[in-house]
Amino acid sequence: MRRLLIFIFLFIGTFYLVIKKYILAEKFYQKAADRGSATGQNDLGYLYMNGYGVPQDYTMAAKLFPKAADQGHAAGLNNLGLLYIKGQGVPQNQEKGCELLRQAADKDAKFAQDYTTHCAAKSRDL
Repeated sequence: MRRLLIFIFLFIGTFYLVIKKYILAEKFYQKAADRGSATGQNDLGYLYMNGYGVPQDYTMAAKLFPKAADQGHAAGLNNLGLLYIKGQGVPQNQEKGCELLRQAADKDAKFAQDYTTHCAAKSRDL
């Protein structure tokens, strides 16, 4: 029953995200995140990272993405890595950011693979 409830919260949250009703998306992602959903934690962090329906807050995003990343969530790993690379909400750390992106890419996260190419090019430039 708990998993079904989380699924419903995520489904409704994503529906509201797609139609750009960000404040409502935040409410449902928060409900999923509060129940330990890695997807809910990542998606809520995404809203904070981009300022969708909430004030843009990299520190809040940096609190949410690790919760998703610790559960092996590829997008959570990717998003946390981006925060480290850019120094948003966390101290800038290219090495740690690139490692998180590599972990996301290892999970076949297509969105992370372009960034890991960027990381490899940066390390060659050093």
